[in-house]
Amino acid sequence: MEDYIRVVIPYLNAELISVEALCQVQRLARSLPPSPTAFFECRLEDNQPQVDFSIGLFSSVSDHFIEYFLIQADWYSYRDIFLGLINSTSILKQYISYIFLEFDLPGKLVQLPMPCIFLAFEQEGLSKTQGLIELISKNFGYSNTASLESNLSYYFDCLPPSSTVTPIGLMLSRPNKPVRLGIQGTSSQHLLDYLAKLGWFDVTSTFSSITLALEKFVDSFRLCFDIYDSFSPKIGLECFLQQPSDESRWQQLLNYLVEIGVCTPVKRDALLTWPGFSQKTDAPELWPNNLAGGDLLLGSSALSIFWREISHIKIIYDVAEDCLSAKGYLSFGHSWLDVDLITEISDK
Repeated sequence: MEDYIRVVIPYLNAELISVEALCQVQRLARSLPPSPTAFFECRLEDNQPQVDFSIGLFSSVSDHFIEYFLIQADWYSYRDIFLGLINSTSILKQYISYIFLEFDLPGKLVQLPMPCIFLAFEQEGLSKTQGLIELISKNFGYSNTASLESNLSYYFDCLPPSSTVTPIGLMLSRPNKPVRLGIQGTSSQHLLDYLAKLGWFDVTSTFSSITLALEKFVDSFRLCFDIYDSFSPKIGLECFLQQPSDESRWQQLLNYLVEIGVCTPVKRDALLTWPGFSQKTDAPELWPNNLAGGDLLLGSSALSIFWREISHIKIIYDVAEDCLSAKGYLSFGHSWLDVDLITEISDK
């Protein structure tokens, strides 16, 4: 993965990721295999240099990719998860469309840290309630499964109309190992009503007012919160624009975040410089060697590129502290694009 990061570093503004934080990510990446999609998670307030890093493992990922983790990482509690992706008859292989591994990088990196695991489910093949609950409580090493199952069942029963639960985060590297639910596919008002139904009250109306104000800037929301024995006081609201989205819409959203004090003007401007594409001709000395075979095989029929996007923005509200903060998620990855398709789109 280190070779992939090297390609996009020239486009990564130092205002978002400090030299020290980037070195941490690069050390981590040396222990990770190439991934089709990855994220830098950047704090948008001033004096917040910490950056976390995520990679995606899709359900169709090769056995070789999974075996890399089994060999390289001493993560015994994750062994069944990775093996389940190889076994075509396992429940993981049947119902999970992708997995993301999120690595928290708070300090000096000594060894490969335990990641949090985010699972996106094929909703049509697995019921929202019992199937998901059993999959989580019985397959990921949770001890007090009765309490967890009871809480999950209640939160699923209260879901707003037309909403879906995906991804589900197994925060196994965090204290108490909470489960993170992602609720999407419904309006901002339905999400606020859902929180009230669960007994989470926005006494100062800070989160409610921000959520309703954001609706005019974004295409969709995902509500995120942690649960286990109790409901976390922190709520996350992930804001998405349809991709690809023009810079002016991101500009409007980020301007609003600057206005409410959760993003600095400098980091706003740095985020807006991130999206784009890179080809081998831009910096041939940086091009990863593992892509050479595919580039040669596809030849002139495909364009080999690294793409960069602003994936989404996350607003975090801590009700206990009545405090807002924000993160920006910078995604990147490699793709081979069909030249004929590109020509057809360009001609329209």
